Amino acid sequence: MNKAIVLLATINALLMFISGLTYPLLPLYLVGHKGYSAFISGVVASLSSLTSFVFSIIWGYILNRFRGRETFFSGFGGLVTAIFFSLASFFSNDILLLSIFFSLTGIGASCTLVSSTTLVSLISSSQVVGRSMGVFWAAGSLGWATPLTFSGYFLNRFGIESIFHIAILVSLLIVLLSIALSKYIKDVGNLGNIVRLNGIKRRSFLFLRNRLYLLFFISSIIFGAADVAKNIYVPQYYAYEIRLGEVYATLLLSIASWFEIPMLIAFGYIVDKLGSKIVYIFSLASMAIFMVLNIFIVKDMSTAFATMAFYSIVWGSYASSAYVLAVELAKGDESASLGLLNSSIPLASILYNPLGGYISSSMGYKTNFSFLSLLLVASSVTFYYYYEMRKTTNKIEMHLN
Repeated sequence: MNKAIVLLATINALLMFISGLTYPLLPLYLVGHKGYSAFISGVVASLSSLTSFVFSIIWGYILNRFRGRETFFSGFGGLVTAIFFSLASFFSNDILLLSIFFSLTGIGASCTLVSSTTLVSLISSSQVVGRSMGVFWAAGSLGWATPLTFSGYFLNRFGIESIFHIAILVSLLIVLLSIALSKYIKDVGNLGNIVRLNGIKRRSFLFLRNRLYLLFFISSIIFGAADVAKNIYVPQYYAYEIRLGEVYATLLLSIASWFEIPMLIAFGYIVDKLGSKIVYIFSLASMAIFMVLNIFIVKDMSTAFATMAFYSIVWGSYASSAYVLAVELAKGDESASLGLLNSSIPLASILYNPLGGYISSSMGYKTNFSFLSLLLVASSVTFYYYYEMRKTTNKIEMHLN
């Protein structure tokens, strides 16, 4: 594994550290500390997702036009993130301004994520891209899990401002690592697995003509809605209905992430052996199982622990396969495709957070999870059917030729 992948994995670990530190806590802060309903916290979370959705697509387009400047945009994203967290901390007593500036941190975070995932796909050969992406997201899971072990305590002990101060420092570390990565790529040039980044033909979202890609994108939005529920409504369910409390609810979120680390590396190898499409279909089905487990199995700390541990299989299979599949279905337009994929979870949050908050408030968390499980089963079956149908068509065409 070359140094560039290690640096990119570290950048992702820091980026996911910020996400794990802030994204689950703000809704808990609004509901548990300020007395707002789950619906209001869902609306606030959707504002952040709106920013990430829009700018993931924008950064994907920009990076596709400025190929070879990925490291610059990675560092620029870290700087922008630090600026908006500083403003959120300064106006932390004003819920409206806090929510606005917290939402705007998505501008920088999406820039860094699109830049780094593009670089992973470009500097890895087709034989090991699954493993590279697995390592990249394993580091992300490590970053996500680490703050969840103490963030609930920090929120209760020091307030939301302490959370934002940590996020500022980590964002500035991303800037420094991006500078180091740029220097390394410049010094190494085309040695090892690093390709000439300016030598790849650029297109403009031509992959959207591919029906399989459209099904892939729609199913990734549905998966994203379930991931939003896992990060926001499942902790609320554990904290307030199962009565585990906020500290244990956020701690349980970290359980999945610790188990995800070996799972992501393992599924990276599986993707290289079996192909990204099969593993991606499996990830959709396993997410549906995760929702069913929350409905029927979770009763106490031990069953919640086991269910969150199972989620490591869900995310391990998804992250290892989805980002590889996005590149495979959009050759020559990797940045735009990855930007669109990165926008799927924020888009899901925009569409689903108010709905999920309403369902959870009025009909209960289990109804919310049931609805998601049905959508996931439908999307996995549809994607599998179209994939098999297209594979059969390709075989017939090859036979005729």
